[in-house]
Amino acid sequence: LAPVTQDAYIPSMPVMAVELHTTESAVGLSLQINWILSGLVALALGIASDKYGRRPVLLFALTCYVIGSLIAALAPNVGILIFGRCIQGVGGGSQALCYAISRDMISDEEERSQFNNVLSILGCLAIVLAPILGGMVAVFMGWRMVFILLACWGLLALFNIFTLLPETKQEAAPEAKAADEQGTFEPLLTVFRRSLRPLGLMICMWMLMGTLFGQLSSLAFVFDIAYGSGTTEIFFCMSALAISALGGCAACFLMLKIHTSWQVLKLGMAWLLALGACFLSMGFVQVQPPIYSFVAFAAAYIFGLNLLMGPLRSVLAEPFGDAAGIANGLAMLLEDPSGAVLGFIFTWAVETSGQSAWMVALGLTAVLHQVIFWGLVGDRAEKDPIFASPSEDFARQVSEGSKSKGSPKRV
Repeated sequence: LAPVTQDAYIPSMPVMAVELHTTESAVGLSLQINWILSGLVALALGIASDKYGRRPVLLFALTCYVIGSLIAALAPNVGILIFGRCIQGVGGGSQALCYAISRDMISDEEERSQFNNVLSILGCLAIVLAPILGGMVAVFMGWRMVFILLACWGLLALFNIFTLLPETKQEAAPEAKAADEQGTFEPLLTVFRRSLRPLGLMICMWMLMGTLFGQLSSLAFVFDIAYGSGTTEIFFCMSALAISALGGCAACFLMLKIHTSWQVLKLGMAWLLALGACFLSMGFVQVQPPIYSFVAFAAAYIFGLNLLMGPLRSVLAEPFGDAAGIANGLAMLLEDPSGAVLGFIFTWAVETSGQSAWMVALGLTAVLHQVIFWGLVGDRAEKDPIFASPSEDFARQVSEGSKSKGSPKRV
C-alpha cells in the first residue's frame, strides 16, 4: 500500500493544482507529509501491535487508509486533500506490521528472508508501476478516481485481513511482560544493552533505504544537468534503474536458497563497497563517463541495495522476539526522512558543483555505510547469541547447563 499511495498520483499533480486552485508546491506538500507521517505512524503502530496484537492494529490502520483515501478523492480544496492524505498515511505506516507478522509466523530465518524479499519485490514493482497506472487512470477517468481505486484496494485488504488473518502474536513470555510493565521501549533497550549489533543494523537500514530514495530522487537532475537528457532519455534511464532493483531482489531470492541471510548481507555490503569506491574515485578525478556507463554504475549500486534488503530486515527482527512490532516500526521511522535529507544533499551537490560532486557525495555515503556495518555489526555477528532463534537459544542454554551442572534439567 505505502509505495502505491505515495506515487500513484504524481503524474496528476499539475492538473490537481489547477482544479484545486492552488500551487504545485502545495499539492506536493501532501506527498511529503504522507511520507513523514507514514514513518512516524509506523513506530506507533508497532508499539500498539506489540501490546494489543497485530490483527486489531492492522484493521484500524486499514480503516483509516480507506477513510483517508475517500476524503482525498472528494477534497474540494488542497487543505482537505492534505488532511485526507494525513489519515491515509496511518494506513501507509502499517507496512511495519507485515515484517512483524512474518517474524511471528515464520520461525526459520532463511524462509523468512525469502518471504521478506518477496515483499521487497512487490514494493519495487509498486514503485515502478504506480505512477504509470495512476497516470493512465487520471487520463481516462480523472485524478479523483485514483484515490477512489486506492480506497477500494484498501477495502479489499481490510476484508481479507478481517476474514483470513488470525492473530499472529503469541502470548508474551513472563520476562517480556515484566519488561513491558517497565516501559514501552524497555524491550528494545534490553536488546541494545546486550549488544550494539542490532542498533548497528537499524542504523544501516535507515541509511541504506535513505540512500536508495535519495539516489532515485536526484538522478533525473544528473541526467539533465550533466548530459542534457530529455524526458524520453530520462524515462529509459530510470526504467533501467527500476529493472536493476527488481534484479537485485530476484538475485537475493535465488541466493537465499544456497546461502544464509548473513552471507548474502555481507556479500551485498562488499558489492556496495566496491561500487562506492568507484564513484568516489571518478568523482575525485572528475571523470565524466558516457551516460550509459554511468547508468550501468548507478544501476549496479541499486542492484546491491536491493540484494541485501530482504536479509537485512530478517536478521534485524530476530533479536527482538515479542517486540518485533516496535523494532520494525523504529526501523522504518527514519527511512523516508533520511531519504529526503540525502536526496536534498545529492540534488544540491549536482546543481552547485556538477556530476563529480554527486559521485563524491554518493561515494562518501557508501563509505559511511561500511564504517557503521563493519564497525558496529562486525564480521562475525551471526555468532552473537542475541541473533539465535528460540530453539537455538534453548539448545545453547542446555549445553551451558550441562557443562556447569553435569546434566540439563528437563523443561
